Amino acid sequence: MYTVCYLLALVLEISRCRNRQRFLFLLPCVLVFAGFAGQTFFLYTHHAAGEHLLSAAQMYFSVSAWGLALMYLYWSLFRPKIPFGIILLPIILLFLAGSVLFPYNNSAVSNSADIPLWVMLHTIVIFLVTASVIIGGVAGILYLLQDYRLHRKEQPQEKIPLPSLEWSLAVCKKAVKAAAVFLAATVLTGSHLYQHCPASSRIRITVSDPLIIGTLLMFIFFVYAAGSVSFKTDKTGGRKLAVISVIAMLLLVLMILFGWFGSAHWR
Repeated sequence: MYTVCYLLALVLEISRCRNRQRFLFLLPCVLVFAGFAGQTFFLYTHHAAGEHLLSAAQMYFSVSAWGLALMYLYWSLFRPKIPFGIILLPIILLFLAGSVLFPYNNSAVSNSADIPLWVMLHTIVIFLVTASVIIGGVAGILYLLQDYRLHRKEQPQEKIPLPSLEWSLAVCKKAVKAAAVFLAATVLTGSHLYQHCPASSRIRITVSDPLIIGTLLMFIFFVYAAGSVSFKTDKTGGRKLAVISVIAMLLLVLMILFGWFGSAHWR
């Protein structure tokens, strides 16, 4: 049901780009809020039934979509005229499709009382990395679109309204810094789990695991981004940061795909 709400909201977001009546600014938010509430109830019922939200790959996709829907509501509350859903809602729907298409593994679902603290912390920071990378990527896309529009001196009233360069750049900076911190936490908690993983562990991972390699590469990538261009305020530095944020989002997609087919994290 909540998937239908997100889909209808996307249709309305696309339609409002041509028809700018006031009620069209509100309807997508109402639909996303209804979907968000339904998804929250869905996740709560699974948690109440003894299934831990962080113990299965299906929950990774579902909780990631839930977090992005929350971010959409937050952005739309303060900037209702900006159609953030044109970019965010397709990503949300892709995550929900992943939660449905991913082969369900009953052995990956365990009671919340059986989840070790370090496993819980490690999975939480993975969700935070996912959210920060996607938010930075979306802000980077918005920055590049607005920069292209201003470069061509197009009339904003005749096009889809976009946030200012300053707003998009500020979001990119915060997302890059947050992603670097969360990736560092992911590496630390993952290293602790790897060193203290018992021989009888249900999931035995290796350093050559695609998600481990991808996480280390992304960590180096974001450390470089945070240290080189994230503090620049000129247009060149902002454009570089936006491109880096979009590339990071694409790398995250590749990591998910590689993990789908060859990582022990998904089993």
